[in-house]
Amino acid sequence: MTNHKFNLPNFEKAEDLLNDLFEEVKSKESELAGGEAQELKRGATAIQRLKETTVTFGNPRSKLIPLTEKGFEAKGVELNYEIKQLMKQFDFYSMVVSIDIRPQPSVLISKLECQLDFGPQGKDEPIVHRIIPDSKWQTVLKTGVNLNLGLDANLEVGVGVDVSELTKIANLPDYDNLKANIETKDELKAFIILDSLNYKFGKFNLLAQGEDNSQCYWRIEEP
Repeated sequence: MTNHKFNLPNFEKAEDLLNDLFEEVKSKESELAGGEAQELKRGATAIQRLKETTVTFGNPRSKLIPLTEKGFEAKGVELNYEIKQLMKQFDFYSMVVSIDIRPQPSVLISKLECQLDFGPQGKDEPIVHRIIPDSKWQTVLKTGVNLNLGLDANLEVGVGVDVSELTKIANLPDYDNLKANIETKDELKAFIILDSLNYKFGKFNLLAQGEDNSQCYWRIEEP
């Protein structure tokens, strides 16, 4: 397990700077208008909208699912020997973190980052086994097809797609490196973690890291 420390942003300082910028721009625009402005001008309005833009995360307990050998068997998945032995030593869970993005008019979000620390540290600290999706599936997500993402017998990520959309993925340049993990939705033998996942906003870069650690990080951004 690697020892990784996050450089956490100072949100209070950032908010103070944004408030100071808002007041400064409002004051300057008022001077340019020849006195006390009754309405916000263009610059102050843009900053106000940025201040009112929010990105919040849902409660992870809403989709916190224990992963057990019996649970996989009920889905028709026979776990391999190594995973069965790990499940005798550790408790496995699937946790989905939802995102609620509410940009105000004319505000464009070009990058979104998430950092999670699953402490406490020590012998009982949680360990991140898989992050879904990660950069491996970036090209697949770019196609805009509906995906089912699940965990297979090795707790590796499997992808299920509709038969009608399979050709879109089969034509990808790196399909040969992914096809072992891609099936039609009817053929996919996996414990489904995310269903009907798609990303329809054009080109983007996706980075996820933190496997085998108690901390993880992901970032999605325009290139």
